[in-house]
Amino acid sequence: MISEPLKTQGNEKIKQLLKQITDLKKKLGNLTRLMKNYSKIETKSLESLQKLNFTLLKIERRASSLEEGSLKDSLMIWIEEEQKELEEINTKLKSRFLIDLDKSLREKGLNLKGRMHNLKCGFYTIDIDLINNRCKLYYGPKEEFIVILKLDIETITQFIVHHRKQLDASFSYPAIFLSQLNKAYKAVTNRLEDQHGKKAPIIDVMVELSILKQSRKFRTDPLRENFQDYGRVQFSYDLYRIIQIPTKTFTLRLSTATRSQARNRGEYLWVPKNERGDGTIYSYIELRRLQDV
Repeated sequence: MISEPLKTQGNEKIKQLLKQITDLKKKLGNLTRLMKNYSKIETKSLESLQKLNFTLLKIERRASSLEEGSLKDSLMIWIEEEQKELEEINTKLKSRFLIDLDKSLREKGLNLKGRMHNLKCGFYTIDIDLINNRCKLYYGPKEEFIVILKLDIETITQFIVHHRKQLDASFSYPAIFLSQLNKAYKAVTNRLEDQHGKKAPIIDVMVELSILKQSRKFRTDPLRENFQDYGRVQFSYDLYRIIQIPTKTFTLRLSTATRSQARNRGEYLWVPKNERGDGTIYSYIELRRLQDV
């Protein structure tokens, strides 16, 4: 009569112990798999370094869930040592990446300056995102977002070179641009009640200019696929180029934006002043024939 309850209690304890052993085996199995994967990753690039950091973080979480003991203590000591070593490798790889990127850009006639999270190359700003192994490319000091690129030296270099060539290609005929700019400027000023004299809001002029640049095909059938893009970046670059070219027909003046205007993208445009990427944000444009000045 007494043996049956004692046997039942013994079975329950065995079940609990087996569950604990099974859970421990699962945790140790996951740790073993992660540590094997960790040991196979080579620290040859920033991308591989991110994989190491991510894997080590997983190992740390698994080790933290273990019961207190010599194994857990040893694991936590090893993890701390690895974290310090990865920090040192990170510093070296970032330095090497900047040196190699600078070399790659110089070979294309471009210069790199700034720090890791705020690099500048001419008109462009390169915002490095090490965690996601990518970078964001902007025109100007983070004024106009262009694209997200893989954190790869060749990819970054080729895109900047290609993008600059596209900007140059769109400004092939200064005389035509100046004529279109004048038409767009007049269209805007004719609608104004002379609130700003002969000054016209720079964004309004850009919108008018984008319409003037459309082909006959778009004017005949204004579908999206017939529309030719002409946005803030190209207009900013075109203004920069036309200001550099001496002209005997027009004088172009830009008015610096106020603080309140600088908070609204619909009221200002950043325009570079030189090839180093220095520039100013403007709100108004004034275009006059030289005989009227």
